[in-house]
Amino acid sequence: MHESRAKSFQPADAKVSSNQREKLGLEQEGRVEGFAEISREELKEEIQDREDNFTLLDVRDKEAFKKSHLPHAINLPVDDLRLMMPRLVPNLWEHLVVYCGSAKCDASLRAAQILAEMDYKRVNRYVGGLDDWTGAGLPIESDFRPEKVA
Repeated sequence: MHESRAKSFQPADAKVSSNQREKLGLEQEGRVEGFAEISREELKEEIQDREDNFTLLDVRDKEAFKKSHLPHAINLPVDDLRLMMPRLVPNLWEHLVVYCGSAKCDASLRAAQILAEMDYKRVNRYVGGLDDWTGAGLPIESDFRPEKVA
């Protein structure tokens, strides 16, 4: 994490109250460059509760996504974000969580930076990615269909 660059966020819309900013996660400790990290446990709760409407973005390539991904994730490779996000998620206040394969992969970092540059207000990065998720024994989904052997 980049603690040295951590800063408090202020919303672009001055009409948002401090209580709303807190509820929306805009003044979280550890928020960096327009986004904040989310832990495995926090993400697990978000996925299980589904009370907070959020979009979970797997920013790996399509083939990796087909093999396995987190529950309810949609695939949007990092190189397609600028083109697709305005159509996919036009609401800049939508809660977004991005992840990639592992803590060693920088695709989720690049994705979070791009989304922040695009002025999305509620961006979280799950640093551990799929490796951390599966290492904890948590469920995954797959779109992989093995070819039939004749």
